[in-house]
Amino acid sequence: QAPGQPSFENLTSNSVAMAAVSRAVPGAARCVVVGGGVAGVSAAYHLARLGWTDTVLLERDRLTSGTTWHAAGLMGRIAGSARVTRMRRESAELYQELARETGRNTGFVQHGGLTIATTPERLHVIKNWARVASALGTNCQIISADEAKARAPVLNTNDVLGALWSPDDGQINPVDATTVVAAAAKRHGVQIFENTPVLEILKNADGAVRGVRTDSGTIDCESVLLACGMWTRQIAGDAGANAPLWPCEHEYFLTESTPEAANLPVIRSYDEHLYMKCDAGKVLIGLFEQGAKVAFKDRSRVPDDFSFGSFPDDMDHLEPHLMSAMHRLPLLGERGISTYFSGPESFTPDGNEMIGEFPEVPGLFVAAGYCSHGITCGPASGRMIAKWIDAAAEGRGLREDWFGMDVRRFHGTHWGEEGRVKARASEILGRQYGMVFPHQPLESSRNMVRSPFHDALTALGAAWSVAGCHERPEWFGDGTHPPGSWGEQGWHQHTRDECLAARSASAIFDQSSFTKIIVHGPDAEAVMQRVCSASVARAVNRCVYTLMLNSEGGIESECTVTRLAADRFLVVSGSAMRVKDAHWIKRAIGQSELVSVDDVTEKYGVLGVYGPAARSLLETVVGADFSDEEMPAGWARELDVHGVAVMFMRTAYTGEIGWELYIPTEGSVEDAVRVHTAIAEVGDAFGLRHGGAHALDTLRLEAGHPRWGADISAAETPAEVALGHAVSPKKLAFAGRDALAEAPLLKRLQLFRVDGITGPGNPYLLAGEPVYGADGTTVVGEVTSSSYSFCFGGLYAFAHVDAAVDTSTATGLTVRSTVHGSAYDVPDGNHPLTPMTKSPLAAARHAATQ
Repeated sequence: QAPGQPSFENLTSNSVAMAAVSRAVPGAARCVVVGGGVAGVSAAYHLARLGWTDTVLLERDRLTSGTTWHAAGLMGRIAGSARVTRMRRESAELYQELARETGRNTGFVQHGGLTIATTPERLHVIKNWARVASALGTNCQIISADEAKARAPVLNTNDVLGALWSPDDGQINPVDATTVVAAAAKRHGVQIFENTPVLEILKNADGAVRGVRTDSGTIDCESVLLACGMWTRQIAGDAGANAPLWPCEHEYFLTESTPEAANLPVIRSYDEHLYMKCDAGKVLIGLFEQGAKVAFKDRSRVPDDFSFGSFPDDMDHLEPHLMSAMHRLPLLGERGISTYFSGPESFTPDGNEMIGEFPEVPGLFVAAGYCSHGITCGPASGRMIAKWIDAAAEGRGLREDWFGMDVRRFHGTHWGEEGRVKARASEILGRQYGMVFPHQPLESSRNMVRSPFHDALTALGAAWSVAGCHERPEWFGDGTHPPGSWGEQGWHQHTRDECLAARSASAIFDQSSFTKIIVHGPDAEAVMQRVCSASVARAVNRCVYTLMLNSEGGIESECTVTRLAADRFLVVSGSAMRVKDAHWIKRAIGQSELVSVDDVTEKYGVLGVYGPAARSLLETVVGADFSDEEMPAGWARELDVHGVAVMFMRTAYTGEIGWELYIPTEGSVEDAVRVHTAIAEVGDAFGLRHGGAHALDTLRLEAGHPRWGADISAAETPAEVALGHAVSPKKLAFAGRDALAEAPLLKRLQLFRVDGITGPGNPYLLAGEPVYGADGTTVVGEVTSSSYSFCFGGLYAFAHVDAAVDTSTATGLTVRSTVHGSAYDVPDGNHPLTPMTKSPLAAARHAATQ
């Protein structure tokens, strides 16, 4: 074994024992970190650097004994998103920095990384990765099959179309790396206790954390962080919190001695679900296969004593992947296999890690569910959760866009069911190396929450996808999903027809997945006034578009608030927000205030009816006057529809006149179905079409409306995303008000027309694409959302652009797209960006008046 070279066969070295100290735990600490893998020690280190030097880390066995010890240790710099690419770079840099600080070796070896493509679709993917990574400063390039062969002579490249070469990639010894971070944490004051399992999370009468109980004593603390890997779900569950993750069996095997591969780069063959790396003179070959095996599938809990554990050999499962490995690495047929290994790796329902504060238990935090990216992202994630804990302790917000990792994106009731979590974990493992096309729906654990209109819309050809835990129609055709593509989509024609109907006649959308929260009680107005940036102290039935800001002025949510009564408000927001928004409002309630916050999302079906003919259509159905005088914009009104009390809320999300219909379903969905039927039966006379989520997203972008989760996040202030109109200048007190006056303008949200487009999907912008300045090399922004406009022709995109760039006069801005093809050297498309002073819809209406 070369000095410092990681070896699978030596992962349980004595280096782990460095952290063991006295069994006498302290009686108090500011934060207790539970779990001694790379995530836990990284969080503890960063907490100490923030001044939390009285942090205690408790490990039930020895450091790394859960999943970290058997990690492959791949240190890739490039990922499918800009966020993860940045996290990987930060983690790699921290390992190197702490190795120098502690004088310890992480086992890092740098032979580069080679990701090969054997299909045109995969070549498209790695080109896109390279383009985004290069814009972020990552050293990488697309190379030919011959160049790939020169870097890895033992590789069969006969069917390779091209490859992504990343010279800074390498591999690390996960045990040694964890030990280095643990040593650095100790240098800054963290106490680490091995062989000290946490028996109970202790809580105050109000449900907040107050400490932990161990067999060595109780530790009082204000915060607890669960970084327990595959045990996190059950430990959180015992404390009353929801952490939906489950381990699957991650399999790999070692060849016999293979000196020819001594300096082999890390090889990734996504089309074959394989990765390869040199390992102490041998080759380690790992799998991210479809149909992965669920670990502990017949158990409801992970065994408490599964330390440094592995699973039995399963050659039947392994054999087809072994054949693929022999094709890619022919010498494998000569060397043979020396070791087979299968160990647990935890996966979340969407493939992103899980960090943040549990909404159910104040003071209880989580950093887990890394989906096989713990080594590459653990140190960066540790910094994130440490900042989160520190900010929460001081009552501060964070100007950070971390919702994709926020534990509050999961609904506890629906993701608390064990079978759903297990089935989804297996699918997510397979998607790690699978070909996932834009908008490709997940297949497992579906139909958790179905719309009251589900059966009727299915009969009309709805193609369903899932948003969080809600089923929703994506488009209407024959009910099936066409094969995926990186170009024009098979469903574009359906979306085109739906958009045209909404602009020229009328369209109806199932929007039942909207988050719907009732805030009520004697102090409801006072709480909502503090939470909302706009004034909601309005007349009954008044609807107000507003933001919820954190103390730093970042946008935590956008929503519509309707006053239903003097002491009762309805909050409506996006489908992903139901846990987060309810938690955000609840935490604003003072101890003496009498306010209740009820999630009523599943108690109402919602239909959106939009278009020039929407008014006449609804007047025909309801028999009431829908004129501007009787049904003005920004107001709600309850009307009877065939014996059903329906609340009509006039909105303008699509840019057309329209109403959202809120129909109670508690007890029975028949009332909602009856309302839908009444509209559909007369719809033909008004050009009515059913529309899906893709059409709705296109319509809102045509109207110039940004969307939270894409164009808006907690990283932006209202001024940066042109939402100053949602902030009331007369309100003297609301969350974030003081920060807005001093918050620097770092970026601007700008709507662009993307020029040089030949049609829908040519190209397909996914968001995250860099925007280049006039020199063609300086990155000045990033695409946040885009859609092809069938009504106005052309591709339109929102992008965050540096504040120093005056988008009203800027010329020469461009965005690059990956051109689909089978040759590795096909250049990127280079598309000029034209700033829009008006939305496409507004521009067209203005032109029509000239």
